[in-house]
Order: sequence, then structure tokens, then C-alpha cells
Amino acid sequence: MIFREIEQKETAINLWHGRGMGYGRGWGGGWSFVQMPQVPPPPSGALRVAAPVDINAGLDSPISPRTGRAPYIALVDVLRGRIANINVIANAAASAPRGAGMQLGQWLITSGVRVVLASLLGPNLEMVLRQAGVRVEIIPAGIKLRDALVKLGIVSEL
Repeated sequence: MIFREIEQKETAINLWHGRGMGYGRGWGGGWSFVQMPQVPPPPSGALRVAAPVDINAGLDSPISPRTGRAPYIALVDVLRGRIANINVIANAAASAPRGAGMQLGQWLITSGVRVVLASLLGPNLEMVLRQAGVRVEIIPAGIKLRDALVKLGIVSEL
């Protein structure tokens, strides 16, 4: 019985000294943040829509099946049912070792995005967007960005 108590105390001490706890196992390996590009704010009265896309082809870009690690993010500014501006930006968070969805979510919020079109969201990205009041629309992967915007009624026929 005494041996078991000593063993339990040693285990507790080891846990408090950083051994056996956490993802990094005491060897470092914390978060690394990537530098996301700065984008100008949306025009006054415009709705900024973001979508993960596989290629940089403007409105003809297909929606990516992944969001946090999609190669590109399309930012579309819609003003009175018409597209005022479109930017397709390389997703720097895609190369992050971990936390790509969280970093992308924070960047989308600071960029003024109010609607996200995606086929699949990770739990952390979805939580960040919903807490910030960003509307999330789930759409099938592979359809063109143009078709998704029309289908959801965000823009009129293009």
C-alpha cells in the first residue's frame, strides 16, 4: 500500500513538471501564426462574402471541399445585388502546422466578411464564425462561385 502511494505521488509530480501533459509533451511546439494579407474594407453598404476555392479563376473558381486549408479564399463584395469587387487571395493559413481554421476565421472577421459559403467547416472555424455573427451557408463542393452566389440569392443573374 505504501509503495502505491509513493508511485501515485511521483506520477503527480511528473505531471506538474510538464512531463506527460499536453500536445507538445514539454518540448515546445506551440502555435505558429502565419501572416495573412491585408485587404481593404468592403465599400460602404456592401455585403462581403467569402468562399474557399481551389483555383484563382475569379467567379469561375470551383468551391473547395475544405475550408481552413483551401488554397485560395475568394472575397466578393456585393452592393445592391450586384458584384462590386472580387479578390481571390492565396490562403496563407493553409500551410500552418495547426490551427489553420482558427487563423482563417479570425482573418475573415477582421476583413469584414459577413457571409461564408463553404462545403465543410471544421468545428473551430464554425465556432469562431458563429460567435462573431457571420452567416454560414453550406453548399456542395465543386460548383462555381458564380453559381453558388446566384443559387443562394446573394446576387441576381450574372
